[in-house]
Amino acid sequence: MLETLCLRFTAVLVAVAVVPVGSVAAQRRGPTPRNVVLLAHEIIRGVAVRDGLAEALPRYFLDDAALLWPGLPIVTGRERIGQVLGAQGILPGTELDLKPLRLLASDDGSAVLTWGTARWANPDTTRPATGRYLAAWHRTETAWRLGALAVVNLLGNGVPGWPEGLEAPRGGEPVLLSSGRGRPFAVADLAFADSAFRASGSSAFGHWAAPGGVTFDEAGLVSIGPAEISRSVSGLDGAEWRWAPVAAGASEDGTLGWTAGEATITLPATEEEPARELRRTYLTLWQRQPDGSIKFIADGGGTRP
Repeated sequence: MLETLCLRFTAVLVAVAVVPVGSVAAQRRGPTPRNVVLLAHEIIRGVAVRDGLAEALPRYFLDDAALLWPGLPIVTGRERIGQVLGAQGILPGTELDLKPLRLLASDDGSAVLTWGTARWANPDTTRPATGRYLAAWHRTETAWRLGALAVVNLLGNGVPGWPEGLEAPRGGEPVLLSSGRGRPFAVADLAFADSAFRASGSSAFGHWAAPGGVTFDEAGLVSIGPAEISRSVSGLDGAEWRWAPVAAGASEDGTLGWTAGEATITLPATEEEPARELRRTYLTLWQRQPDGSIKFIADGGGTRP
């Protein structure tokens, strides 16, 4: 059954890749990019159970993709992603089930941004862990691949592993030096960070959130809309916010994009305790608005060393 589904998936990918999105032929012959990504989620779940999550999941990433895994720094590059997942001690038969709450396709059908719930179940547990996820999918010449995936608040209190001999990545790499399609969204991300640093997190998040935008905090709690998102971070007003994207991507037409980075929130000293740092990773999904501005439609991440 799984092999049949894989063959069907391959046929779907080819149809979507070679037929112009929005054409009469596309409407008659192939599913929408949203449906392809839905099917991709099911494929990943089944193949991961069969072949092992650490072995199977990296197959679905772009070569320069970004992975945000609970408790770890951002991992970039498909080969490194495979090494890091292999160091997590994931049991054979473990299931990662991603259920979208929303899928948003670019106007030209070259990218899909999605977020929703994640379910993690290994053979040794009768109570699967649940959390959230955010993802960015890109259409290539032959298939759809993940440009970025963030798993939020899913793996409980387990200590994450890191491959021996693999250097941990550093944040703040200058993605703006790239002339790629993700550049406008990286520029927006840095402007977002600057407004949080100069003013406050609550005002910055309220300004940069799109109508209906959502945030997932490290506990998996969801805030919806600029006002609620602003209130959700207002408890950190007075802290110093610093972040920068280390990876970025976008649809071919520039209507959708994503940025992934690492953040440090420095809490001021109080009478009870000295200043301390909250270290975070984030994946931000962006949409160009009707007036041409760029706003985030989803944002989430977790803790890092």
